[in-house]
Amino acid sequence: MRQERSEFRYDIHVGKLFSAWREGRELRFVQVARMAKMDFEGAENLLALLIVWSIVRAKHSKRGYIYELANEDAMVKLETEGLEVFRYKTVQ
Repeated sequence: MRQERSEFRYDIHVGKLFSAWREGRELRFVQVARMAKMDFEGAENLLALLIVWSIVRAKHSKRGYIYELANEDAMVKLETEGLEVFRYKTVQ
């Protein structure tokens, strides 16, 4: 990942986005940006982190990529323990 990427910030808008994924929704990029109230670059950075952390997965559809919840346990860990849990992954 690029050095200049912003840190993950959990706020009420990201919380609503996470709730939508918990409900089983599949969201397009524009929907993610709109729900999180982010510009496109911010939404891209958020999705990149969530995909690297295996929280969200992207799949290709006729309308482009859609994003869905991949691991709810990892999402809960991010919400409760913070991003430090994901900062340094160790290979086992």
